Amino acid sequence: MSTLPGGRKRRFIPDLIILNQSAGQMVADLILELVQRNRKVAILTGDRTFLPGIDPKMVNVLYGIPYRRGNFPLRLSTWLLFSLHAFFYVLRFPLRIPVMTYSNPPFLPWIALLLRWMHRSPFAVLIWDIYPDVIVQMGIVSASNPLTRLWKWANRLAYSRSSVIFTIGHRMADRLARQIPRDSSVSLHVVQLSTDLEMFRPLAKNENRFAIAHGLVEKCVIAYSGNMGIGHDLESMIEAAYRLSDRTDIQFLFIGGGHKWEMISGRLKQQPAPNVTLLPWLEVSETPYSFASADIFLVSLESGMEDLAIPSKTVSALAVGAYIVAIMNAGSELDEWFNKFHCGERVPPKSPEVLEQTIKRLADDRIDLAEAGKRARKAAEELFDSRLRATELAGILDCNLLNKIGN
Repeated sequence: MSTLPGGRKRRFIPDLIILNQSAGQMVADLILELVQRNRKVAILTGDRTFLPGIDPKMVNVLYGIPYRRGNFPLRLSTWLLFSLHAFFYVLRFPLRIPVMTYSNPPFLPWIALLLRWMHRSPFAVLIWDIYPDVIVQMGIVSASNPLTRLWKWANRLAYSRSSVIFTIGHRMADRLARQIPRDSSVSLHVVQLSTDLEMFRPLAKNENRFAIAHGLVEKCVIAYSGNMGIGHDLESMIEAAYRLSDRTDIQFLFIGGGHKWEMISGRLKQQPAPNVTLLPWLEVSETPYSFASADIFLVSLESGMEDLAIPSKTVSALAVGAYIVAIMNAGSELDEWFNKFHCGERVPPKSPEVLEQTIKRLADDRIDLAEAGKRARKAAEELFDSRLRATELAGILDCNLLNKIGN
């Protein structure tokens, strides 16, 4: 808030309110782009590292409960608390200010719908993962469960009342289109995932402080970084690592947390493996260095999830020049990236022997692997530049939301 004569505080009135529990680089770049367009933005997020040093005259940041990646009940509780906070957060502002929600938590579109009815706030939705389809596919709830049916009904209602819906892949957009009522006039757009190409970039291992600290300079590094939950085939990865334990030139690097992190930790205590490095979540400042230490980056997607989600870490891995080995079935957005740029390949889920042979083949030809890394970087520069994606997203918001207040 700025100060008026007499010491009174001028109330911050934004042009757009953003609700996102896990706001990252893509959101930060969108806000910076909106500020360049002379738009004021208020954001509620659980990410305490978000946008340090931003101009308080143009951006107001409030921190809510952070997203917890542990078991599903813990995740659900943080979703509910953040959603409740988001509802009352928007009510503190004047009527009719547009709201942009993200699908973390996945209940935010319902909150936006309530606010449209009560507060006359038009809204947009950006969907990272399609819920409840994701947790149905993971076996957490059944498709016939009354709560699942209620959830889908509430989604359809919220989507039909939104001004614009964004998602991050064409296959996901096709899935969402089937969930939006045919008589709805909502605009559905695909905006690619993005990453900071300056932060995530190739870096020689002998100049990489993370690689030096962990003895990775002379190794072919096979990395997995992120959440290690029930939807990720960590079993195939660790089994492939044991199968390759005689290869002293290959080092597996696992970074993150979750139920399967504990599984790997327990197995390593029972059966030590010098070719495996297991680390907990790193400081955000270390992540670009850990990614850049990878020659091969592993991602995983549960069978049936091909048109429900995209492993977002993939784009940052491509940006550092890592070759992607994706443990998933055909039918995901990654197939198109791999076919166009030859920067990665798939192996079937639950097939550690295939993963072992794939890694061995790639590690045996380091020159070809390095060339593939250059193609990976090219893919990131062409498709996933966060600044370009932010400009695209801001332009669509201007046309479909910010310039149509009250529609």
